Amino acid sequence: NKDVLKEINGHPWEITFKYMALLSLILGDQQTAEKFINRSVRIISAKSDIIFKIVKAGENEYKAVKSGKEDDNPFTYMYR
Repeated sequence: NKDVLKEINGHPWEITFKYMALLSLILGDQQTAEKFINRSVRIISAKSDIIFKIVKAGENEYKAVKSGKEDDNPFTYMYR
């Protein structure tokens, strides 16, 4: 519902969508994972420096898990 999506914006939704993307990857649903990570990156319109870094770290974590190189990323220890 578009009205609901209007309410889902800003911090901390970028983190919520990142984890939904990671869970989708783990469950083998690549298409849904991509939708969630894209939403995570786009959901914040005015990024402060710290929010920008949070979003970028989430994007990097997602890429590490997606590529199977989670051992190269200290934040992905939970996916082993």
